[in-house]
Amino acid sequence: MHDFQFYVQPDEVHDRRAVLRGEERDHCCRVLRKRVGDVILLFDGNGNQYEAEISAINKDTVECLVHQQRPKQRRIFPEIHLGICVVKNAAFDEVLTTALALGVHTIYPLTTQHSVKQHVNPERMRKIVLNSVKQSGCAYLPTVSDLSGLANWLISMKNIEIKLVAEKDNSHSLASLVPKPREIDRIAALIDPEGGLSGDEIDLCRAAGFSAVNLFPYRLRTELATAVMISQLYQYYSQQGGLL
Repeated sequence: MHDFQFYVQPDEVHDRRAVLRGEERDHCCRVLRKRVGDVILLFDGNGNQYEAEISAINKDTVECLVHQQRPKQRRIFPEIHLGICVVKNAAFDEVLTTALALGVHTIYPLTTQHSVKQHVNPERMRKIVLNSVKQSGCAYLPTVSDLSGLANWLISMKNIEIKLVAEKDNSHSLASLVPKPREIDRIAALIDPEGGLSGDEIDLCRAAGFSAVNLFPYRLRTELATAVMISQLYQYYSQQGGLL
């Protein structure tokens, strides 16, 4: 069985029955041309996956018989709460796709003084989130917050102990800023826009307890900085005996 998975609402799975609706129904039948009797993989966004057989295809639904539930998937540790300053559509799509595929817990789109864009399309983000998770094999549906200003987001991160902002100059190595595994379970990470943060915004970050971390000797595009930040955090925790 191919492990491409379909999202099923948690309340649509009960008594060994599951129902796909809307876009998931159409993707299953119209795009992938699944038929009655095919076995597919379902996930509910809460870590649960189900191997199920299609029992009926209706106009608006696909009905499935659940053969078995897989062991609940473990979440990646630590939780990464990622603040991303919005950039142009194609680049922002890539940032979202990368972050979600790497298992980020929550994504916060942010506006700053140097942001090229000052708005996002929630429906577009929702589709990117779902498609990225489906393709990655992750059984958890991450949260994507509403668009927020940087100052408000910094305040909302006040209870997270480790707070990092990617910054090439006047910054420190990751190992010198992040404690060993099990000492913390959440990290707030900020990726600045292509034009960088303004001086006032950098001061706000420092006042909010954010430490500048050096990801690479050279300047990185927002898309690449996102991938490098997440990868380095998980690699560090893996080397220190943490959970990947």
